[in-house]
Amino acid sequence: MSFVNGATVAPSPFLTDDKGKLTDAINPAYDTWIQQDQLVLSWINGSLSSTVLATVTRFTSARSTWVALENRFASPNQNRILQLRSELFRTARGDSSIADYLDKVNAIVDNLALSGSPLPDSDLLAVIMNNVGPLYESTVASAQARETPITYADLEALLLSAEQRHLALHAPARDGPATAMVAAHGRAPSRGRGRGSGRFSFRGGHSGGSAPWSGSSSATGHPGFSGSTPCPRLVSSALSRLRMVVNLYPLLTTEILIHARKASST
Repeated sequence: MSFVNGATVAPSPFLTDDKGKLTDAINPAYDTWIQQDQLVLSWINGSLSSTVLATVTRFTSARSTWVALENRFASPNQNRILQLRSELFRTARGDSSIADYLDKVNAIVDNLALSGSPLPDSDLLAVIMNNVGPLYESTVASAQARETPITYADLEALLLSAEQRHLALHAPARDGPATAMVAAHGRAPSRGRGRGSGRFSFRGGHSGGSAPWSGSSSATGHPGFSGSTPCPRLVSSALSRLRMVVNLYPLLTTEILIHARKASST
């Protein structure tokens, strides 16, 4: 802190002779001080946001940078304090996550503390519970119903846990294998228990009301339920019966003629 509050002053860059006059020799203590001061300056700049860092880039020492920050943020300006408090009470969660919302609130509270007007923990908790939104009303109600006042750490843990439960309950359901198959084919696979499914094809599957001789699909050519090609076994049987009728036709004709002649002679 000595480099920040000015307790450690930069030594002379050059050494002096016996008469106290400056020489061209570099003072080793100055080199050491420069290294330490630049290290502290890098720590300060590394902790600043890009917006604030742009306002102090012209300062080359840790002390000058700290003074500029102190004048801007830590000056006991009543107007700034009122502005920060108004901003704090108007900061609502909106669509932000719990972590982002709490970060915004804490940033304003830190600026209030730097301005000389720290916010009590009770006021901070009241601001958070009033502005966190109706989605976490039950969580706020349970926190307010405690016999002992809730702490900031406990309230933060409750809100984060409630947010995780809410996200888990409203996460989109992933399609399983069955749903994916239905979506791909446009309908659910038939289990053979619907209306009009009282007959079976010769392949052992449900025909769904189609002709019992249908044995192949017109699209694939494989044995299936409905199709335009008759079963080969039935076609062969029908042809055999037709041949039998054709072969018996002459014999039947001869028998008919014999009986007709007998009838005419009598």
